[in-house]
Amino acid sequence: MLLFGFLAAAVATAHYSAAKPYQDVQVGSVTLRVPFPKGYCLPNGKRAKRFAELAAGDHRNVTLLTLVDCKPHITSNRYLIVKAPVSALDVPLDRADMITELSAAVVEPDVAAELKSMPQRVGADKSAATGVQTDVAGKFAPRGHDDVCVYMGGPMATSKLGQTQNQAAGTCVTVLGARLIALNAYEDTNDPQAFKRLLPQMKLWALEIRSAP
Repeated sequence: MLLFGFLAAAVATAHYSAAKPYQDVQVGSVTLRVPFPKGYCLPNGKRAKRFAELAAGDHRNVTLLTLVDCKPHITSNRYLIVKAPVSALDVPLDRADMITELSAAVVEPDVAAELKSMPQRVGADKSAATGVQTDVAGKFAPRGHDDVCVYMGGPMATSKLGQTQNQAAGTCVTVLGARLIALNAYEDTNDPQAFKRLLPQMKLWALEIRSAP
């Protein structure tokens, strides 16, 4: 059974530039070409440094790619993070087999309990990475599956320094290039159902990722 956590990062906005519309990422011995969804760019400056610091605190996963809104808005902070679990970084997998296994596993009581406690672990990781006490609460849970993804998501709330940031989180866990990866989307919103529109976006993104030539 393959279990891994997901790290959500919440940081300030900045300006970004895009050098090319894709990035090649290494997942074990496999190289994947990941296209940038429309409107997303690589972070730079202070925000890139902050994302790197937070990624370093996630010891269960390798952060392969982080993308942010090319034109961030004061009231809408959105970003994407691609991760691969360290435990399966170079383990060849079949997508259909993974979906069957993981979709059954996530409804088991012990796994459901682990997913339920995930926000608290994320808060602890953020606190350790930033040195600022950060509390994360939410209802991140399994949200079904299809032939491409096992879906997880829900509303999340991150509190630090007396302020709270409400987000939608949506994840597609899939196999690309015979490697297990998670495509994660985050967006500031007070709508507790907003995560539902992130899930099909992650599926479409997964369908665009190919092995690098």
